[in-house]
Amino acid sequence: MIEFIKEHKKKVVINLIILAVLIIACVLYADYVKKHRIIKRTYVYGDKNQDISVTIKPRGLSSDTWIKDVDGDIYNACIYEAVIVNNTENPIEHWVLTINPEKLMYLNNAWCGKIEIVQKDKSQTLDLRNLEGVDIELDHKILAGDLLIPIKKGERFIYYPDGEVHEYPIESKVGDETKSVTIGFIIYYQGSDSYSFEDFSVDYEIARSLKNDILYRIINIAILLWVVILISIAVIDVKMDIAKKRFNRDAQIIEQSLTVLTQFIDAKDSYTKGHSIRVATYSEMLAKEIGFSEDACKNVYYIALMHDCGKMYVSDEVLKKTAKLTNEEFEEIKSHTTRGAQMLTDFTSLDGITDGAMYHHERYDGKGYPQGKVGEEIPLIGRIICVADSFDAMNSERCYRKALSASKIISEIEVNKGKQFDPRIAEAMLKLIREGKVTFAVDDVKRNN
Repeated sequence: MIEFIKEHKKKVVINLIILAVLIIACVLYADYVKKHRIIKRTYVYGDKNQDISVTIKPRGLSSDTWIKDVDGDIYNACIYEAVIVNNTENPIEHWVLTINPEKLMYLNNAWCGKIEIVQKDKSQTLDLRNLEGVDIELDHKILAGDLLIPIKKGERFIYYPDGEVHEYPIESKVGDETKSVTIGFIIYYQGSDSYSFEDFSVDYEIARSLKNDILYRIINIAILLWVVILISIAVIDVKMDIAKKRFNRDAQIIEQSLTVLTQFIDAKDSYTKGHSIRVATYSEMLAKEIGFSEDACKNVYYIALMHDCGKMYVSDEVLKKTAKLTNEEFEEIKSHTTRGAQMLTDFTSLDGITDGAMYHHERYDGKGYPQGKVGEEIPLIGRIICVADSFDAMNSERCYRKALSASKIISEIEVNKGKQFDPRIAEAMLKLIREGKVTFAVDDVKRNN
């Protein structure tokens, strides 16, 4: 449970870091788009350009073509329309249309923007709808009251749209519905063939919109997903907090219940008062020293608390006897391991609790009891409690002897590595002693005096 909570907190921190990175990336990218929001491109007739499409053709009404005969010269007149369609999800901020005639034509009028006409050796920008007071510098002529400005092959005219009449910007498409702008101009030409425009280009500027930017959308979706994840984690945190409090309360109940029970066990012999708690404490320290997790260490503590519960079935006379025990009495003492395991059979909430009671008197060399198991055959919890129990027994005063000295205890542990004790666990106990984490009763008495 404790490890799960720690791991959960790590995930929270990681997700917060990821969210922060995504937000920073979003802000930086938004700033980049803002600085580079205008994209300049050019459409040339015949390009398979998906941004815009452009057509220039006669408007097509019956009144849109006519003929003028001036002193025997025949001039064809026609109204043309240029349609520029925005196929993107971003507005066309500005655009300019350049037309390069394939043969001689005469420009008469255009609407609603201005026209820049580039002849061989001169150019001029005019509003052909309003020429009052304007000095026309270009080559031109007046034909029956109509202004005709000649534009030959190799020359061009450029149309600048009028924003006041909404020729720009061209709005972005909405769904499948595209937006467009239409301009018109009148040309005169001679000859029987119809006039077509197949050499023109459009320079345009796309204004990138963040809401239509794919990468920006992806980043925002990622942020949204991470926010949802963090909200979920917050909900889990609340539940985890409740679960943690419940877990701590349950653990406290278990520990207090087991402690009270061990006090009953230890009370049978005044010389072993506090023995179960001390053995549990040493066992937890040993488990930590050999690499057990925090949760596993706490379970070792609970299991070790109950290692001697079978002594409740041993008579007080035998437990407190100072003289040498008879064979029958020793068998009764030995039975506390099996009786304890039987007593804990239904205690299923702690894995290994029966092993702690059953095997803590087994020896690594196989000379222990109750089953004479050898080495790794002995469950690890039994080997841990064996060292902790033996240390406390040597470090405590008993009815039949005084507590052993520190040097004697250390010597016994050293000598019994691989015999009574698992060498790895015995070495762990010696390390705890060297580091001062475990103290000696005799030394403590001297210091107190």
